[in-house]
Amino acid sequence: MKSNLKSLLEKLPKNIIMCTIIGLLSLSSFNMYTLKVESDSINKITSVINENIDKDKENYISSVLDLGYKLCLQTTDILSKQLETELLVNYDLKTLKKEFDQSILSDEFYEVIKKVLNVEDESNILFNTEKVTMVALKDGLIAEFSNNNVDHIATSGDNVLLWEEYINRSDNPSLTRDALETVFKNKNSIAFIQKSGKPEIKTSNINDLINLYIKEGKEALSNYYFLTASLITEDGDIFGTYDKTFLSENKNYKLIVLNTTSVKEVLNIFETQIDSIHDRGDDLLTRIDGYTDLRRVVSIVGNVSMFITALCLVSVYNRKVSK
Repeated sequence: MKSNLKSLLEKLPKNIIMCTIIGLLSLSSFNMYTLKVESDSINKITSVINENIDKDKENYISSVLDLGYKLCLQTTDILSKQLETELLVNYDLKTLKKEFDQSILSDEFYEVIKKVLNVEDESNILFNTEKVTMVALKDGLIAEFSNNNVDHIATSGDNVLLWEEYINRSDNPSLTRDALETVFKNKNSIAFIQKSGKPEIKTSNINDLINLYIKEGKEALSNYYFLTASLITEDGDIFGTYDKTFLSENKNYKLIVLNTTSVKEVLNIFETQIDSIHDRGDDLLTRIDGYTDLRRVVSIVGNVSMFITALCLVSVYNRKVSK
């Protein structure tokens, strides 16, 4: 077979051999060029896919955080209504008004708070594991509830921990200040605080949380907590004194229920859906990589075959020339 092929090549005219050599080398060069063009195109497609995956993930996480915040706010509103009802039904409002006037809150008042906030019915409380509830007046905090205990959070001799002192005590004062201003201005606006770690985010911008998640993963959000607020009442206080009468502001004792809920815990609920977005993208990229590898192998084998054939033809051509 080999001798037959050799004898066949020997019979070919020199010009045909030369044209064949040039054709093989040209075809090999063109094959390498098309491989490079394909590789560049695939790289661009892969880049677009990765961008779309990140964008889809970013949009989904934004929706999840928005929904999670609304659920947290719903929980806070429920607690606020329960506290308002308990005070109206089982607490003497005249006594409570006198306590507020004298800035001396009784143990009975704190027991009411504990009774309301120590809720065992999980159907009303959507996120139970990492949640702290606080009760405040306009001037500052008066109680904090966590681990089934009510802390008389104020400093000795005063029933109110002023907001400025609360902010300065926090792990990220700039973020805490912005979060409080956000919820007091519009309770439906997303706000969050940081409870430990190095301060990295200065304002309650949800995009900062999303970017942190995209870059570093869910664990990077472990120190961040949604802050939600609900008022007793929306336009006045529990004693019936409105916030405003015509154009003038009234002094009243508006109670505020605040909740802090782990952002990470909210994301845990939707973890499967978030991961599925990334998995779909990984599956598509894997198939593209498989095609790219196969195309590269076929191209290399083809180029090597054409190069070896060209060398054989060069050898035959040289012998013809030397005769």
